[in-house]
Amino acid sequence: MKQKIHFRVVMGAVGGLALCLAPSAFGQNTGFYVKAGIGPAFTEDTRLKEFDGPVAPDTKVKFDPGFQFRVAGGYHITPFLATELETGVTYNTIRSITGADEADGSLANAPVLANLVLQCPRTHQFVPYIGGGLGVSSSVLDAHDLALNGAILRGTQSEAVFAYHGFAGVRYNINGHMGVSLDYRYFGTTAPTWEADIVSGPGTGKTRFGDNHTHSVTVAFSYHF
Repeated sequence: MKQKIHFRVVMGAVGGLALCLAPSAFGQNTGFYVKAGIGPAFTEDTRLKEFDGPVAPDTKVKFDPGFQFRVAGGYHITPFLATELETGVTYNTIRSITGADEADGSLANAPVLANLVLQCPRTHQFVPYIGGGLGVSSSVLDAHDLALNGAILRGTQSEAVFAYHGFAGVRYNINGHMGVSLDYRYFGTTAPTWEADIVSGPGTGKTRFGDNHTHSVTVAFSYHF
């Protein structure tokens, strides 16, 4: 019985590999392409490390569900491997800050990322892929009214931080040039620090969040030249 199960597993793997390598009317995935996508973004709670001075170590910033969009241009080095340059925006409003009297603001990230993408060659309509990238992000705090411990901060400030992400999904090839895809994406940055405008308070307006961790789903359209 075990031999039959092992045989079926091996044959299934061989069949999947054959599906990836088999030629079809969709041709091979080589050359340049562009893509653009949009979807919801869910940013995890993060620590508030500083707010116009020291804060309690358990102070957290919570975010509402937001949105993100991505645009990328890439080149297929081989039918299995592509490299991309990607940018876009991830945006979430601030839901609450532990102990804050007011928490009216938002956090946005505008990254530039260099990606590597591995995929089954574009020989059939459905093509699974996985990838990741490293780069830098402009982390933007838009503080309308952030009030905590007697300090009130306002203003829009940005800082460049290290950024990274990983993603996996599947693309449906409409024809030899156009496709639509659905993927899950994990995006992160290191901890940003801003110098916000002080409405009231004794400090410098320095505000520091913890690392950013965002989960998103992207629906995208791609065009292969």
